[in-house]
Formats: sequence, structure tokens, C-alpha cells
Amino acid sequence: MSPHAHFTEPSDPPGNSSCPWECDTGYAKGTDGFCFQTGADGYQNPDPWDTDKDGIPDAVEMQDTDTDHDGVPDYLDLDSDGDGIPDLDEGYADADGDGIPNFRDLDSDGDGIPDADEGVDDRDGDGVPNFLDRDSDGAPPALSRA
Repeated sequence: MSPHAHFTEPSDPPGNSSCPWECDTGYAKGTDGFCFQTGADGYQNPDPWDTDKDGIPDAVEMQDTDTDHDGVPDYLDLDSDGDGIPDLDEGYADADGDGIPNFRDLDSDGDGIPDADEGVDDRDGDGVPNFLDRDSDGAPPALSRA
């Protein structure tokens, strides 16, 4: 689809300065009268395959999905699961192998502690952020919290 085709057309085509058409969500009206894709910050997106510039392709985020039910679809949401950790930090790998990509998983490492509680710090200094580290307290896994 052409980047100029993302508009709601009540009467006239784009380019007609008297036309009251609006750009679709995730697009803005340029000075040429056409819609262009924007990122979550409202500026033109240099990567048309990652609208919110979080490092996760729109195809992975699926445009009709709103994981955290905040009214912002994942492809425009900088924190799709609402855990306080940006999708850019979480990525779309599946650290715990549960079939839920980290940017949608509220417990990315599967240790029973919510990512929102663990955060992005590296408590045990092993180079792995707590939300991805099943052993973020430094104790052997058998002795670690849940």
C-alpha cells in the first residue's frame, strides 16, 4: 500500500486543500496534503516497518492488538504490556520460552516475579537485567526467591 493511501476520505481525494479528510492513526498530514507514517513521538518515522521505533517490527506487534488495554495499539505503544519497561528494552525474544514475547510478557524470565517489580537494574552484576535474570539475587537457583 502506498504511504499516501492512509486517510479517511469523506468526499475528496488527498491533495485537495479544501478537503476535510483526516489521516489514519499513526499517520500525519504533510505539507504536500498527503499522509505520512509517524512514530509514537508524532514525527515522521524513518522506518515504515516499526511505527513506534521500539525495535519491534509492526508485523510482530500486530496492528489490532492492545496487550495492556490502554487504548494504544501495540504498534504505537512504547510499553505494550504496561509493566513500566520500554518495549525497546524488552525486545521480542521469548526469554522464558512460554510462547509470549518479552514485550508482551509480564514475567519475561518466568521466575514468578513480575517484570514491573524486578525492573531493568542488574542487582547481581552479571550483565543481565533483573526482569530477564531468573537468578537476579545472585544466589544459586535452588536458593533463589520463587
